[in-house]
Parts: sequence; structure tokens; C-alpha cells
Amino acid sequence: MPFSIREWTCSECGTHHDRDLNVAKNLMKLAVSSTVSACGEDVRPAHTEAALTKQEFNVKATYV
Repeated sequence: MPFSIREWTCSECGTHHDRDLNVAKNLMKLAVSSTVSACGEDVRPAHTEAALTKQEFNVKATYV
């Protein structure tokens, strides 16, 4: 169907379709599915002794 047709009614099922509304719904679903929640325990694991220790290997201190 050409992009110039913005809305139509299906001749088989009688459903009215609006191309712009359909795109808006699809974009909203995409935006919601790609967001990340910043709440709760899933964001940052519980602190353990190993998690609190910062480990750096092969680091050379440079003093100016």
C-alpha cells in the first residue's frame, strides 16, 4: 500500500486502520521495552566483601 494512504478500512474484516496511529503505538511499545528500571535490588547486587574490594592489575603510578 502506498505511503500516501494514511488510513483505510479492510474490505475483508471491516477494521479501520490508521497508519500514523499504528506507528505511534509501535514506537511506544519499543520505547517501553527498551527502558531500564533504576529501582530495586536488580540494579545493584548486594554488597559482599569481594564486591567492596577494588582490584586493579598492571597499573603504573605516574607522578608529575
